[in-house]
Amino acid sequence: MKIFSILFLCAATMVAATANAQTAKQFTLNEMAATLRVQPQAGGGSLQRIALPADLIMHSQSADLNDLRLFKSGGEPVPFALRSSESEATTTIATKVALKAFVIRESGKPAAAGNAAIRIETRGDDMNVVIDRDRALSSASINEGGVLLDTRATEGVLTNIEFDIDLPPNQVIPLNVEASANLSNWETITAARSMYRFSDAGAPQLTSIDLPAGAEIKGRYLRVTWPQQKTAGAIVIRGATLAMESSRRVPIAQPRRNLGAPTIATTHAQEWQLASPLRLRALTLTTEQTGTLLPITVLGRDNDKQPWRQLASTVLFKLDLIDPINNKNIISTNAPLSLGNISVRQLKIEAPASSAGIATNLVSAAIEYDAQELIAAVNPGEALTVAVGAAGAARVALPLQTIVPDFTAQRITAFARMAASEDVKFYPERLESDNATSSGERKKFILWGALLLGVGVLAAMAWGAVKQLRAAKL
Repeated sequence: MKIFSILFLCAATMVAATANAQTAKQFTLNEMAATLRVQPQAGGGSLQRIALPADLIMHSQSADLNDLRLFKSGGEPVPFALRSSESEATTTIATKVALKAFVIRESGKPAAAGNAAIRIETRGDDMNVVIDRDRALSSASINEGGVLLDTRATEGVLTNIEFDIDLPPNQVIPLNVEASANLSNWETITAARSMYRFSDAGAPQLTSIDLPAGAEIKGRYLRVTWPQQKTAGAIVIRGATLAMESSRRVPIAQPRRNLGAPTIATTHAQEWQLASPLRLRALTLTTEQTGTLLPITVLGRDNDKQPWRQLASTVLFKLDLIDPINNKNIISTNAPLSLGNISVRQLKIEAPASSAGIATNLVSAAIEYDAQELIAAVNPGEALTVAVGAAGAARVALPLQTIVPDFTAQRITAFARMAASEDVKFYPERLESDNATSSGERKKFILWGALLLGVGVLAAMAWGAVKQLRAAKL
């Protein structure tokens, strides 16, 4: 029996080793079911990247994109790293804000601003800006003229002021710009910035101020002052145009593909068979029918033998509403539904049995994957092919640190992007062949295991018979 046990273990070990060898198989380009030819950028450097499109990764046969491969034009494999792209990016928005200038007055006449506090008297849409001598911070009168800009509602960072200004010709006028939230305590934004206008034809003019470091002015007023001129010619500031910059996080479009017509549709449910087990980031359900308001349950499973399991729930709607602020019509729709990177091969949506159901062509469905990009050391003059679509493939993507040891998000985004030189090509017969080969190999493993096990049993029986004959002769 000991020999029988040993033979059995040997047979099991051989079957396992053969199965592992199949899993670690090195797939060739001609075995991949979907391919995308890309061209590195000339002059883009040795490290370049490509965002993986939905049309390609939708054919992956792995939940985690383990079958992703990169090949040279001759079919040689190229080492690469895989990185999840950012879902948001910072963008800078530049805007222009035009403001009216209010002259600082005392007793109805232009007067010195100096260090005195300022008081504002509103009169309808206009306002009167006067020096409040009772709250003056200093008794010393600085012989200046000035205007006030109301920038309390101005969003962003101030980077430039362009003045609508009349200047006396052939003089340099220094302007001071200060900011205050209470009209008493003033912070200098910039001091003695020269303005000038020369009367000669083609002579230079300067009527703007740049602020390279920027200034936060929301919730504050701006005071612009200048020394009063003894020479002829008045200085008049009618208004100013402020250049403002603001940053905000904006979503980056994720790989997305439409599901098309459902595989199965009933009055209260629709089902789709997915081409890939690749993990799903979100499901987008939309409708063109205004007035729709329908609760939806989303379910998923891997095959027909499994029961459906609930993944999420949402409400499909498209409503025509009135915006109470400007009294205009707005269309309100439901947002994409997060699926939490679930891996399924079948999706189903259900409406409540008590509802009117899901009418034909009522719903358009699309799925989103997590955005990912491939990074590789390339020869800018040599085309490459990205490929997926091999069942049971082992992951070959390297850790990002292997290719970019000192990587940062900023450095990665500075890499040149390879461009697709043709559309994704899909070879469904390769998937069918791969699945058939895998099934055939499994059958071979079973047959070989059974054969080896049978040989072991026969050997054990023969050995036992020989022992019995020897014992009988003795």
